[in-house]
Amino acid sequence: MSEITFIASQNSLPEIVRTGARLIKVKDASQVNDQQETETSKGLNEESELLFIDNENLFNNLSISKCSNLPNGFKKYITLEHVYIIEARLKTNFIHQTFDYILNLPKYIEIELWSIWDGYEEQPIKYRRIKRDELSYNDLEFFLDGSCCLVIEK
Repeated sequence: MSEITFIASQNSLPEIVRTGARLIKVKDASQVNDQQETETSKGLNEESELLFIDNENLFNNLSISKCSNLPNGFKKYITLEHVYIIEARLKTNFIHQTFDYILNLPKYIEIELWSIWDGYEEQPIKYRRIKRDELSYNDLEFFLDGSCCLVIEK
């Protein structure tokens, strides 16, 4: 079972693509990496592809991408038209970058932030409503505390 985080709205939202990673062929890995052969590429076909991270700090950034197919059972919770998956590798990046993202949305947009465990038939959801101009980092900490929904009103 895993916890999945979403942002949902009646309006379309801007997507944020995580940067800092690219696919390279094993035969090209030594040209972009100081080491002749990395542990990962040992024994692989020269045409195989590796995920290479140019700058790990960029790779830790927030990612918001359209969710085209909600996992089974999530539609009873998330009913808004536009749903996006939110990801960040570090909790601090998630909180700060999500906070900035929300504050930079047009003022007329209302959103719901969802944190739901995949694999449970039924789960109790904690709800909290807040106006955008009252939003704080602490509110996003609440959001990371299990199955919950943070409704952010205009």
